[in-house]
Amino acid sequence: MDGKSYVLFMVFSKYLINKGFGGVAYRSTGMALAGLQGKCLTLFNPEDAIYVQGEMEVYEYYKAGCTFLKKY
Repeated sequence: MDGKSYVLFMVFSKYLINKGFGGVAYRSTGMALAGLQGKCLTLFNPEDAIYVQGEMEVYEYYKAGCTFLKKY
């Protein structure tokens, strides 16, 4: 994410927090660039989440695609 995008996301996040939202889910640009589908989740308070074993996958992205690294 470039600096300008980061600032815009921070402003948008503050707006959502002020409206009472706990987070935002959005389509993963990195996964889409690799021809895959995925979602990203930003939690404004990580303590609101409950960890579920085996429900998170980690990928490494690069220009030619991505590689699956591990599942938590």
